[in-house]
Amino acid sequence: MGKVLVDSSAMEMWRTKMQSVNSNCVDDIEKIENVIRSLNDSFQGDYESAFAESFTNYCNIIKESHNNMKDFSGFLDKIYEIMNNQ
Repeated sequence: MGKVLVDSSAMEMWRTKMQSVNSNCVDDIEKIENVIRSLNDSFQGDYESAFAESFTNYCNIIKESHNNMKDFSGFLDKIYEIMNNQ
């Protein structure tokens, strides 16, 4: 799959939703997955699937290795990196 071009308004909405889950840490994978599902209308086709798969995989890595991500902005930056390198 080629590089994903991210729509800036969709990304801003995603960032806002992510921050509403928890501004300090990410330790509830179910909440995160619910956010992913809530974004379905904002993304189309392969991009949506690739985003959800990458994000879920990364959440699992966090769950296994940290259980608590205090640097939330760093977390977002990592997700952006994953999304843009599909």
